[in-house]
Amino acid sequence: DVVAFLRWTCRQPVAVVVGQVSGNGLANVAATGRHNSSDQQIAQNRRRCAPGRFGTACSFGMHSIFKGHDVYGNVPSIRRELGLQNVLSGWSPDKTFYAPLVKALLPQLVVEVGVWKGLSAGHLAMAMKKHVQGGALIAVDTWLGALEFWTLSQSKGKPDESRDLRLHHGYPHVYYEFLLNMIDLGVQEYVIPFPSTSRMAYTFFVEAKVSPDLIHIDAAHEYADAREDIEMWWHLLSPGGMLLGDDFSPSWLGVVRAACEHALHSGAILYRTGKKWWTFKEPQPHPATSRHIEADETFDREKLSLCVLSPVKVAPLKPKLGHVHQQRQQQRRQQRRQQKWGVFG
Repeated sequence: DVVAFLRWTCRQPVAVVVGQVSGNGLANVAATGRHNSSDQQIAQNRRRCAPGRFGTACSFGMHSIFKGHDVYGNVPSIRRELGLQNVLSGWSPDKTFYAPLVKALLPQLVVEVGVWKGLSAGHLAMAMKKHVQGGALIAVDTWLGALEFWTLSQSKGKPDESRDLRLHHGYPHVYYEFLLNMIDLGVQEYVIPFPSTSRMAYTFFVEAKVSPDLIHIDAAHEYADAREDIEMWWHLLSPGGMLLGDDFSPSWLGVVRAACEHALHSGAILYRTGKKWWTFKEPQPHPATSRHIEADETFDREKLSLCVLSPVKVAPLKPKLGHVHQQRQQQRRQQRRQQKWGVFG
């Protein structure tokens, strides 16, 4: 009977568990450098893909998405043709923000929505190369520029080098600068560009039935667009995955409101440090925030409600100067007045 039972067991289908390291495991990793036994089992059961591969049986990658087309092939020649300088610029924190995050979550699939020249994508991919040694980062962008790139609203109508679309015959060419930057960083094996709108990319990956472990939202900053991006991609996020966003600031109150509304309605905890904000999909690994990402602020339901009603009241302002700095500034102003008007100034 035992032999018959064992034969029957061996014939049953085996489920591959795709999971995320639990919160306690993240805390244990931070403290000791080791997972506990249950988290080790989860990590072992999670399929690990080679660099640039993702999905069930690691079947997706650059070759399958682009039907054999070599995205990075002969790109350096374009640098000469278009006269590109491929300066890696943007508005993202440096790599010290992203590296601990990737080390804690060990994501096999990262999606960044809103890429520009690839500053944050490059930081994430370099951290994946070091700590994950596999997986892929999908870079979703049209590379046609956000609304403020065309209206110059952030520079009050003046030319803005940081938002230059590199127009050639009226069409932006920032995409090629992005490709060159990924090559220069040595992460082209990990980063798969997906030149598309956010909605079309979302639909593609829904049909592909893949669930990213980390999604970084940094695309359009208007409320309706930001809310749509957050809600869409949240549904695709894997359990225990992290939804990360940018521009939680008074300059982009639409983003602030959209992030708070999402957290309030989904029941997720919202964290913020500087202009970055994030939430975790259940189960929420809180130790990841306390041990790896120091949050300046945690939003409970009361604060989220206030944020939705009046985003400007919770958006982080520039830190106030201390008393000593205020005195020094006042002294400098007085000295300038005296130099200009004399002692009676």
